[in-house]
Amino acid sequence: MVKETKKNYVCPMHPNVKSSKSGKCPECGMNLVEKPQENHLDHEVQEHKKVTVAKNPGKGTLYTCPMDPEIVRHEPGDCPKCGMKLEPKLIHSEHENKGGHPNMEQGFKRRFFMAIPLTVAVLLLSPQIQNWFGYSIDFPGINLVLFFLASVIVFYNGWPFYVMAKGEIKTRAYGMMTLVTLAVLSGYFFSV
Repeated sequence: MVKETKKNYVCPMHPNVKSSKSGKCPECGMNLVEKPQENHLDHEVQEHKKVTVAKNPGKGTLYTCPMDPEIVRHEPGDCPKCGMKLEPKLIHSEHENKGGHPNMEQGFKRRFFMAIPLTVAVLLLSPQIQNWFGYSIDFPGINLVLFFLASVIVFYNGWPFYVMAKGEIKTRAYGMMTLVTLAVLSGYFFSV
């Protein structure tokens, strides 16, 4: 005899909105999505409050998505929801306070602090800014320098967003990374 499982639906933006049938969220109007059936792996992860990145993934390592932490697998791969790479996780005690993704955080910090001086240089060399503040910096090739600096800012600093957007587009689960990518690249290509 096959046991029929009851489907549950939730709002992606309001997880407290639940329904036994598909429809629209009463709070935001988004379509309710099917809540994945909980399995033993989900319970194991949910019982622990702190999960940190594994230094050397090995046998028994769990892999989870940085954007969808409810996705947990026994092997590496791509998230079925957003397409991001699953990252190795180990279950530790509550005493460790490392948080989710130190490598990702460090990468964003490095890119952010590299972008600051480049952005200041672009602003100082911008003809419109010079006009507003009544100063002038002019030399042969200034437009090429501005193009180069803007390209480095957009492509190097935006790279993590573009990679994650590619995963979202590939799985047709459009989200914030797709929006950021579209906005940044539209502004860049409109300006050059």
